Amino acid sequence: MLDNIIATLKAALQHTSDIPVIMIFIGVLLFSFSFLRVRVWLYFSITIIAVTISILPGYYLGPAFTRFLINVHIISPEWNASEDISRSVGLGIIISLVVLLTTSIMITTTFIEVIKKKDPLYLLKSKKNPTIKDYLRVPCDLIDKKPMPDLDQIDLPARNLVYNNFNDEELQVLAFKWVSLGLPEHRAIKKVLLDLDVQKNAM
Repeated sequence: MLDNIIATLKAALQHTSDIPVIMIFIGVLLFSFSFLRVRVWLYFSITIIAVTISILPGYYLGPAFTRFLINVHIISPEWNASEDISRSVGLGIIISLVVLLTTSIMITTTFIEVIKKKDPLYLLKSKKNPTIKDYLRVPCDLIDKKPMPDLDQIDLPARNLVYNNFNDEELQVLAFKWVSLGLPEHRAIKKVLLDLDVQKNAM
């Protein structure tokens, strides 16, 4: 199954080939530019660390891993011709799996982040400087059927801030509900005030 891939890589990585030098150059170049995006830089850094850590156990486990792949008919027995060959093949596949795993994790987390960014409440919670539009995009009905949260679960400073800003018990309850959904107390208070203004202007 993987024989053609291994043979191609083996030929490409021979000492007479320029491919290893080109791959290293491209890797260094990509890592340098990754500083422009924290997420990409973090991915490269984690991948480099993971690959470095996997080299030592991969060196010793490489032959056994190669034999395992042969036993399950993923690769052919020719890659177990000698200890050096089986170690190289096993180590190469282990490193490839590590890179594949870190890449999959990055793609998955990025996909989840993109989905979350479409959630108005998540944006309001995570955005550094949310605009009034960000507050108003969060629908009020998110807390309509939500019961009054247990105040013991809300920090005392947050409770005091709500009490200091609202004398009306109904507004206090609304603010506490937003806090229970994860909004910081000062944003919960601003959300209640903006919704109140919208209701007054609609009358």
